[in-house]
Amino acid sequence: MRRPILLTLILARGLLGAGVATAQTLTTWEVAELSFTAVQAHAWADFPVQVTFSHAPSGTSLTLDGYWDGGDTWRVRYTLPRAGSWTWHAMSSDAGLQGDGAVTAVSATAEQRDGNRSYRGHLHVAADGRHFAQADGTPFFYLGDTNWNLMMSGWDQGGALCNLGGNFETWVNDRVQKGFTVMQGRYFGLSLWNEGGYPFPDNAGDTNDWGYLNPAYFQSVDVRLAYLWSRGLVLAAHPDWLIERNVSLTRAQAISRFLLARYGAHSIVWSLTGEFQSAIDSGQLQWEANDWAELRALGTFVASHNPYGHPVSVHPGGSDEGAPTFGQQSSAHFFHDEPWLDHNWLQTYVHDDKVAFRVQEAYAYLPSKPVVESEPCYESYSFTWPWTGFCDAEMARRQAWTAMLWGAAGHVYGAEGLYYCDDLSALDLAGSTELSYLGSLLRSVDWSRLVPTTACV
Repeated sequence: MRRPILLTLILARGLLGAGVATAQTLTTWEVAELSFTAVQAHAWADFPVQVTFSHAPSGTSLTLDGYWDGGDTWRVRYTLPRAGSWTWHAMSSDAGLQGDGAVTAVSATAEQRDGNRSYRGHLHVAADGRHFAQADGTPFFYLGDTNWNLMMSGWDQGGALCNLGGNFETWVNDRVQKGFTVMQGRYFGLSLWNEGGYPFPDNAGDTNDWGYLNPAYFQSVDVRLAYLWSRGLVLAAHPDWLIERNVSLTRAQAISRFLLARYGAHSIVWSLTGEFQSAIDSGQLQWEANDWAELRALGTFVASHNPYGHPVSVHPGGSDEGAPTFGQQSSAHFFHDEPWLDHNWLQTYVHDDKVAFRVQEAYAYLPSKPVVESEPCYESYSFTWPWTGFCDAEMARRQAWTAMLWGAAGHVYGAEGLYYCDDLSALDLAGSTELSYLGSLLRSVDWSRLVPTTACV
């Protein structure tokens, strides 16, 4: 006898368990899921079930992977981009992972869209190739904050970071109040844990053992994603620094596929990995730096498992030295022509004099693709390489204005104490407030039509 399939709606109330309810009808762009009970054993990286959602009037269809959520439970998380009647069909060789059903989507109201940007839908590259827009056509002002540990709550040696007891919500709420629209980070760190434990417990010591995935870790990540959705925020993230961890291409593909299956229904921007040039510095031959064939293959793989068409890029290193110098600090030099890369990320780090140059450099590539300054200097950060200095609010502000006025589609701020979420007093640093003025001023004009120029008119 076929086991029952549970249809749930994940209401973004900050606590996932408190927001699960039976769903016969949902609003467009709300996040929902189907839950199945397998009758066979499957590894987390087997992906034994796919579900196709079909919208008959328009011919729109979405085929989504299911993901393992512990025991014999498999889920398919989804959002519906169009109002109307949808049918779904679950395909699997496992009888417990099969089924058919229907769900009705109703359009978000104007009040819902005005109250929560998430109801305007996922991001895509706008027609001009210079900025991002949401699904309803609204230009998206990309102002981000950095928290590489936003999914984690502690170090091996102990100590609270972005726990769900208040720190995570406090950080998010402060940034929303200041007009930030993007939270930038990573989905996991091998030696970091959250309320559910380590993401891959057998690999917590970087042993390269990825056999066991801990569902409880990712269930805590679910809560964070739900809270971001409830505040109208976009998550821009890569899985981890995969190359630096010496993760094989096969494993990087499996991890990416799992994360896309679990979080693709949310509004996200995808980065393949953190600081892809780390292979140059570390000499890790697993990721060949001559032509980046493995990274290109990962990009192609991600594009084939990205049914919602989320924007895809890759996070570069911040070094301005080494080989090849021209390729440092930007995704554009190596990957601009790749069909999977639809926008470019920069990391100018503490190189204050490189912000305008790197933005102009990436902006000049054709065809046009949006440019995001994903990692400038961190406010209140003291650096000793490549020279000695200090990034204060004035420097952080100058870099943001420089990036945006030279044509960047987005800028991501960062602060010492917050980019690893270990000192919430950094919320009060002046730079984040001053960047809120940048957002307010540019939003007061038709900023998406601004074009950088060196001419005086």
